[in-house]
Amino acid sequence: MEMEKELDKIRFYRKNILMRPKQADLLTLDDADEHKLASMNKLLLHMHQLTNELKSVGIPLQVATGEQHPRRENMFLLTDTEYVDWPEFLIEIRSNWLDLKYPMALHANFNFYMQVTQDGYASKPREVADWITVIIKHINIQPICLSSYREHVRVLQSVTSRKQSYFNDLQMEYATHVNFGPDGLSLRTVDFVKAIDDACVVMKKIIARKAFLLPVSKN
Repeated sequence: MEMEKELDKIRFYRKNILMRPKQADLLTLDDADEHKLASMNKLLLHMHQLTNELKSVGIPLQVATGEQHPRRENMFLLTDTEYVDWPEFLIEIRSNWLDLKYPMALHANFNFYMQVTQDGYASKPREVADWITVIIKHINIQPICLSSYREHVRVLQSVTSRKQSYFNDLQMEYATHVNFGPDGLSLRTVDFVKAIDDACVVMKKIIARKAFLLPVSKN
């Protein structure tokens, strides 16, 4: 039987999307989850500290909106009173594991999402904004399951007529990079560690500014 011709979708993917990996791009045993657990422990400790510190100033966990079963208090959605002159300043951190008593283990679809956005034009096309997004996630593949996504964009340091960027005093190795790879998702240990380190740096600043924080509605 003659083989069917390659579909247009497959041909387009092969020509325009498919990566041609080199040996250096491939995962190794150093990218196994065993080598990520120390950083995961660090992340969980900072998450629990954040929950306790915000609770101490009367900011409890909120119920996340937009989820299929939004019953669990698993989100902080905050603004900073010293940045109210910006069209948008929003801190969003979501994870069931923010709750110190959450009973599920890491393999139960662990997901940590953090985004801090300081937008000078409220998402209009003429964008002048700083933001960071960090996602740490357990995905159901074997043998390497713990993944990371990190995106950090900084442009406000060049805008001298506005208030200083929220991120100017945060020391991060990759302060101006967008993603680590073509889509930002990575299973590599080195990327995982850097993403968690940056998330912890941001959480430390949030804790330090807890007296200036206010809960907000997603709407």
